[in-house]
Amino acid sequence: MQILLLILGVGLITAAVLAFASSMVTAFEDVARVVVIGAIGVIGLVVSRLIMNRLRVTAEGVAWAGLAALGVDAALVGALEPLRDSGYRYPAVGGMLLLTIALAFALRAIPSASKPGGADARAGDGREVPVPSTDAASGTTTPSASVRASGPAPAAQLPPRPLRAYGLYAALALPWATAMLLDLPPLPRIAGDAIAAVCLGAYVTVACLWPSAGARQQPPFPGTAATAAMAAAAGSAPNSAFAGASTVAGEPAAAPTFSTANAAGPFVPAPPQTVQRATAERIILLSVSAFLLMVLSLGDFDSTLPGLPFVAVGAYLLMLVATALAWTVRPVAPSCRWIVGAFTGVTALSLMFLAVFDADRIVPADLITALFGLMALAIGAQRMAANPALRSWDALWPGLMFLFIPTLLVSWTNPSPVSTRSLLLLTAALATLLTGAFLGWQAPVTMGALVLAVHVLRQLWPWLVLISQDYWWIWLLVAGVILVVAAARYEASLKSVQSIGRRISQLR
Repeated sequence: MQILLLILGVGLITAAVLAFASSMVTAFEDVARVVVIGAIGVIGLVVSRLIMNRLRVTAEGVAWAGLAALGVDAALVGALEPLRDSGYRYPAVGGMLLLTIALAFALRAIPSASKPGGADARAGDGREVPVPSTDAASGTTTPSASVRASGPAPAAQLPPRPLRAYGLYAALALPWATAMLLDLPPLPRIAGDAIAAVCLGAYVTVACLWPSAGARQQPPFPGTAATAAMAAAAGSAPNSAFAGASTVAGEPAAAPTFSTANAAGPFVPAPPQTVQRATAERIILLSVSAFLLMVLSLGDFDSTLPGLPFVAVGAYLLMLVATALAWTVRPVAPSCRWIVGAFTGVTALSLMFLAVFDADRIVPADLITALFGLMALAIGAQRMAANPALRSWDALWPGLMFLFIPTLLVSWTNPSPVSTRSLLLLTAALATLLTGAFLGWQAPVTMGALVLAVHVLRQLWPWLVLISQDYWWIWLLVAGVILVVAAARYEASLKSVQSIGRRISQLR
């Protein structure tokens, strides 16, 4: 009920600020209106900081109201006539957003004394606290896994947490502020877009790879009491020490696992893996930055200004690099990997469609998707190397689709067998088929054979049509010979087909 009341209250305050900003033009001058709304936002932030120790949830709502007022104030600053006429509208809005972010972080950094029994003495809230563990072999006590706090903790050990509104607003506004701040009139458009692309690409990479305080150790497989008993029966119990995996607030505790590093028995589990938590701030920063980078790439690619299409291609390459790092560097939160991968894939398809309808593009349409396909194939191959149980279709199908399907469709517009695209597609399909057969992977074998057959048939189709016009009876002869051979070798052919089918199904 409290959350609902706060949401309604913040919404009404924001609506009132917007109404004041749009309708009170005659009663107040533009500058006075900007000053009043800015003062309301600053007062809201200060009040939220003062009451956060006693009324934390209310402080979050008041902070959001203040931040919303400052966001509206930033738009009003950009709409001032001197800034609008001089071309500094968007840089002014970006600068105001950066000042708001700086104010929020300044309030976040102010230390606050925690009072026992207050909102920051988070007793029993499920927070992780370190506990010592004793090594069964040496008897030494060392800091080990974390457990949930079930009783009151001293205020000195649990400092007050800053308001979430500060970090969430910063993650949402920082990419927009950067993009608008670089729209300076003295700065050439190509330079501003290039710098903005680099900054947004850096935000995407940092959001994916920056270490999180919520990282936890995940065992390679869950251990249970029955598993422990089986390990003890196998002879590894004397040298095994149970180690509880650290838990995360709001998630069920992982089952206990045991280490057999000093055991000579058969039970030797793999080392635990570190799993990164994707916080709301991280997801917001990643999503907004990737979206703006996609919009910048598509807009510049479709621009007629000289040099901007090269900036668009550079922005797309930055997205490919960020995606490759997110999927190859560990640990990265799975949600971050899928978000950056989805935005990069949508960008690749959109750039391909833009290039298809304009033959004068600086990059061929199928080359754009081929780059994404090669990156996806490299990621899939690494996943298969790290996980021997992963099948090739699950790991390689995105890369194979992006690599072959667009190029195959584009090649149909120019069925000449001597074109560079046709020769490259034929070589790539044959190489994929041979590589899959050598490695024992089903997906490359199937896709390579299918693309090879369709491509050869499409390239030879004009010759087949030409032959059929004057020598149509050749097809009757060929069909008759095939039927006779099939009837004579039916049983052997059936066994051969069944054998080939079994071999393909047994591939990884």
